[in-house]
Amino acid sequence: MKILITRGLGFIGFSIALHLSKAGHSIIILDSCNSDPGYNNYHIDILKKYSVKIIIDTIGNIKKYRKELDNTDIVFNFASLIGHMMSMKKPLYDLEQNTLEHIKFLEFLKELNIKKIIYSSTRQIYGRQEKIPVNEKQCVNPVDFNGISKYSTELYHRVYAEIYNIKLIVLRITNVYGPAMYIRDNKLSFMGWFINRVLTGNDIEIYGDGKQFKNLLYIDDFVKTMENTIDAEFTGIINLGNDRSYTLNEIAKEMCKCGNEIKLIYKEFPAERKKIDIGSFSTNSLLAKTELKHNPKIELKGGIERTLNYFNELKGYYL
Repeated sequence: MKILITRGLGFIGFSIALHLSKAGHSIIILDSCNSDPGYNNYHIDILKKYSVKIIIDTIGNIKKYRKELDNTDIVFNFASLIGHMMSMKKPLYDLEQNTLEHIKFLEFLKELNIKKIIYSSTRQIYGRQEKIPVNEKQCVNPVDFNGISKYSTELYHRVYAEIYNIKLIVLRITNVYGPAMYIRDNKLSFMGWFINRVLTGNDIEIYGDGKQFKNLLYIDDFVKTMENTIDAEFTGIINLGNDRSYTLNEIAKEMCKCGNEIKLIYKEFPAERKKIDIGSFSTNSLLAKTELKHNPKIELKGGIERTLNYFNELKGYYL
């Protein structure tokens, strides 16, 4: 199949592109090379080895590439900013990148006769929930501007899909981690920053008491489920996570086992972060197991070991 992947030079898009190209699909990547969502130039060199076509531009400019994109079957739309603190500091920038650019993108896709769109949303739109694990029927309650823009874009995708007869899967994704993720600083994910601390021999800082639990999904398990979405009959919203959640203490201590004399340092939650933190979170992925054959296999220990092995070999490209 001919598949377009937006933000294909970051962590998740790159991993999907690499896997699907090896599986024999014709892959086109559209990426603006914006460092804010985690773009990495090293990924270009890898993907070119598998004849992946790469277009450097924003999704809002997609109409310029009509010829290259004719006869595209599937779109994996992973273009977005995911920095929650950044969205609070630059709300208009977040809105432009996470919503307005997508409207331009969808306006073009409606003319392409696309069979299916897989859109990457986030668990963050659920906000703070009393009932955990969270299922797809629970009300959204975003606590930051990033969550608002991502939810708005979900709705735009749903309306375009209904009106123009495009199959749509909206993924509300938990914390995906693994090789090739962004680890340069702490702006995108706590997992990436924990890994950075271990690789650089620094202590791991934890806000609060470390008892908050997080839901983690290893990248290989995620990518396999993405491959399953191609032929899935399901359309609609679906959560994607793992059966088990771990406390920050458990995650950090597992990391420390792989580093030399790495310690945990507990600090008070910065006020600006605490205001938008959703606390403990666990996702109900039963629907994904039924409809997408979602079957995560990599446990925390194995996932961390694989991730650190990758970065120990290639950290010069990521730090």
